[in-house]
Amino acid sequence: MTEEEVKQEEKKVEGLAGFLKETAVPNLIQSLAKAENIPTDSHSLGEFFHQNGVNIRYLGYIAEQIEGKNMSQAKFLLEREVLIRCMKHIVNQLVRDFPSDELLADLLSHVFNCLLAPSDFIKQLDEGSLTF
Repeated sequence: MTEEEVKQEEKKVEGLAGFLKETAVPNLIQSLAKAENIPTDSHSLGEFFHQNGVNIRYLGYIAEQIEGKNMSQAKFLLEREVLIRCMKHIVNQLVRDFPSDELLADLLSHVFNCLLAPSDFIKQLDEGSLTF
């Protein structure tokens, strides 16, 4: 690729990024604000994003953009999706790197306890007053 072709490609990318931030994301947020279009699960959220021309990787950015707006249900859904996707990557990495297949159930149990257990239960585990 010549230097001029690279510059043309960079201009295209800048134009697409501008369209995304100035048009596509505000349209998606406006659609989320309408009560009848709110997705209810991960699959419908992904479809909703793609129907509005926005990749699901912009979950965090859109959650930041609706901050301070009266969109608590949409904010909860977006934050939950970000958390679930992060945990999926963390658990996949832990399982891949875990040295023992026999103790894999213990690993998964510990991860889910850390994620889902009440905070006082986790505090007792950390202090050692509660053991397996």
